[in-house]
Amino acid sequence: MRNNHFWCYLLINLTTFIYFVSSLSAEYNLFNNLTKNYTKNVRPVKNWNDTLDVFVNVNLKKIANVAEYHQSILIYVQLEMTWNDLYLSWEPSINENIQSIMLPADQIWIPDLHLFNSAAENDRIYPSFVQVYFNGTVKAYPINQLYAHCAFDFDDFPFDTQSCDFMLGNMVEKSKVKIWLSSSVNKEYLIPNFEWDFIKLKDRPEFELQVPGTMDYNDWFSNDWSVTMFTLEIKRNSNFYRNLFIWPIIFILVVGSCVFILPCSCVERASMGVLLLLAEVIMSLMLDSYTPKNSVSFTVIDQLIAFSMFMVTWSTFVSTIIISFDKDTLVYRKVPSWLKNLLLNYLGKMTFKYGTLDRILNTDPLNQDDDIDVMDGNQLLQNYQTETPQSSNNQIESHKAKTLLVLINNHLAMFRTRIKEKEAREQNKRDWMIIACVIDRFCLIIYFTISLIGLFIIFI
Repeated sequence: MRNNHFWCYLLINLTTFIYFVSSLSAEYNLFNNLTKNYTKNVRPVKNWNDTLDVFVNVNLKKIANVAEYHQSILIYVQLEMTWNDLYLSWEPSINENIQSIMLPADQIWIPDLHLFNSAAENDRIYPSFVQVYFNGTVKAYPINQLYAHCAFDFDDFPFDTQSCDFMLGNMVEKSKVKIWLSSSVNKEYLIPNFEWDFIKLKDRPEFELQVPGTMDYNDWFSNDWSVTMFTLEIKRNSNFYRNLFIWPIIFILVVGSCVFILPCSCVERASMGVLLLLAEVIMSLMLDSYTPKNSVSFTVIDQLIAFSMFMVTWSTFVSTIIISFDKDTLVYRKVPSWLKNLLLNYLGKMTFKYGTLDRILNTDPLNQDDDIDVMDGNQLLQNYQTETPQSSNNQIESHKAKTLLVLINNHLAMFRTRIKEKEAREQNKRDWMIIACVIDRFCLIIYFTISLIGLFIIFI
């Protein structure tokens, strides 16, 4: 029983080995027959003036690197190159039904495919092996790195969208070899790039590269090369810049309005503006490490920082002027009537809530009951004489009383003059502070209006 199992196992292995050797021999013989009299230096066409069509399909695999400083982009692609070779065909029926065979690429004719706008030293696209079918169809699937020059536009940074062209062609006249390009991408298998998002891949098969020059015997190239092009469109992922720079700058711009909300006489208004301006400067220095160094345009984020710095600087400057209204230098200067009429009757009613300004203007902090009536000295003396009998004994006393009343009246007049001057200064200071409050509230409205319009223009 065991001997029967042994002989069965040996018979199966021997049959498998014989079939493997016979199949290998058939593929080996087919390879020798195909390459025996084959010349790889000549186009595989029947007539010398026939055009050989080469179909190239570009399948995007990964956006590897976007070098903004060097104006270049690196992508990984898998190319599917298809053409027909008349000298690589056979009958499957007489070759043990072999449908296809793998051949080394250096054994047959291969299209001389190049990346014309390559940023690398080696711009040739060359496969290692090809798949040859019995009807002469040859297919190659090289996986290449395409490193190409790309002219970036940073006007909308960091919300920019870039379009990069990849020019593929053959250094042979298109009447000899014609390149037909198509492009595709499977987003499910596309390796993501966390800085750049894929938008679309568009091919331009009718693009023709015109090489300058004249066709004489000194020219080593043709001005009629067959060149195709596909365009890769990508969009920058702006979440990093939005969270680290844009939102903080907008918040600083909003906090800058608090400068006008603080009391007009508060000195900390100017200090707050200077601190916000310092924060803007630090933010711009941080942004310098992340912006493209070769950008010659005024980008969106540059506009935002410049606009925010201008608004904070303007608010600090206006606040400093408003604080100066509380100084003692203005108490000796009366508010001009035209200025008071313009600010209080027009701007005041526009900026303050209805009735608020009227209550401010009608409030008199001064005590009017403290006014002192000063009479003339002669009138005081006359009243004294009418009330006091005139006799020879009291004439001297009357003269002394007259002198004393005159002195008292002069002191009262001087005291009243000083009170009036103080009241005038207090009134002037009060008028200037009311005007400062009106200007401050009006500047707050202007600040919000200009901020909203500026942000709308920058982002829209």
